[in-house]
Amino acid sequence: MLEMAIKKYYIWIGLIAAFILRIGFSSTTDILAFGDTGDYNTAAIQIVQTCTYPLKGDLVFFRPPLYPLFLAILYKISFQNFLLVKIVQAVINVLTCFFIMRIAQKIFDKRTGYIAFMLAAINPFFIYWTGFLQTETLFMFLFIASIFSLVLFDRTDLKRYLILSAFLLALSALTRPVAVLFVPFLIIYLFIRIRKGYRSCIKDAAIFTLCFMCIIAPWTIRNYKVYKEFILINNSGGGNFFAGNNPVLVKILSSKTKQEYKQHTKEFLEWADNLLNEVKNFSNRDMQNRYFKIAFDFIRENPKTWIWLRWKNFLELWRPYVNPFVYSKNMVILSFVYLFPIIFLGLFEVIRQSLIKEIRFPDIFLVFIVLAVGTSQFLITETMIRYRIPIIDPFLIIFSSHVFCFLSYTRLDFFLRRVLYRRHR
Repeated sequence: MLEMAIKKYYIWIGLIAAFILRIGFSSTTDILAFGDTGDYNTAAIQIVQTCTYPLKGDLVFFRPPLYPLFLAILYKISFQNFLLVKIVQAVINVLTCFFIMRIAQKIFDKRTGYIAFMLAAINPFFIYWTGFLQTETLFMFLFIASIFSLVLFDRTDLKRYLILSAFLLALSALTRPVAVLFVPFLIIYLFIRIRKGYRSCIKDAAIFTLCFMCIIAPWTIRNYKVYKEFILINNSGGGNFFAGNNPVLVKILSSKTKQEYKQHTKEFLEWADNLLNEVKNFSNRDMQNRYFKIAFDFIRENPKTWIWLRWKNFLELWRPYVNPFVYSKNMVILSFVYLFPIIFLGLFEVIRQSLIKEIRFPDIFLVFIVLAVGTSQFLITETMIRYRIPIIDPFLIIFSSHVFCFLSYTRLDFFLRRVLYRRHR
């Protein structure tokens, strides 16, 4: 009992330390520094003041609804109190670290879980995004909590965990639509873990899908009433596809110097602004078609360049350090010190576990789903490591933690053997 109490005591210390680290990182004056933050802030204010949702933001698209609604709730408590937003986001991110620890403990063991918590707690990117009005913090919490609930369902066969997982995944999709892509693969996962026959699996898959759609459907119906067409969550598909498939992006990713990178980025922004002015009075369908047409014309006319662009997108997504053309040299070095061992050891352990089968097959299949879907979606749109971090990095942390756990056991064993050997000489 005493040992258990001590462990809980250390966990609480870790949670509090992780919270303080996040609160002390950035000032509230920087919370609106990114372009996307303006849309979320404006949408939240409109929800508070008029109980309506904006038809579009700074762009011609409208944002997924959950994060602006989350902000609106906080604005109701204290209007545009960015310190309150930052505190709540810090709490949410600390809970995410806790769920990462719990997943690691379920897949591996308690020691691996504790190491995973420490690595997640000091992750500079997790800390960084708690200081801005961006979806990363809320999305990652909902997504990781959904996966944890699914892991609990796998261990217990209790339907409440399956239902909770579907609800949380739907909420994460209403924060970032990319979560929708995981649904069919998670249904396959439910069949992979077969225990009671295919009828039971079909029932589980039906429950999961129905619960997911129950959360998504009201917003989809609202979109149909407003736009008179089917829009599952938001209408940015054409713009995202255009952003990842255009000739100026080729120039940006081919840049050799910071000056070239800034010049080509400016060129793209000017082109994008001109397109926005062109399509701002279009219907939603015509707007989407315009963006898709530009992208598909580029692909059809430059197939080899497009393949090269996909490779460059892959490298950008899996870069083990921040973009040196955007961040300072110190930031590049610090990010490399943290990310490189996490990525290298994490991928190494995922592959090793798939070969030696030390952990349960459904667990390794679940991780492969996250890695594959999380990577493939962003390969055909605009990409950067920012999009990888809330989906893929928590699982790289879990698997790299198991390597660190093994190494720590080995070094401790080696140390004890040497001490005992010297005493007996």
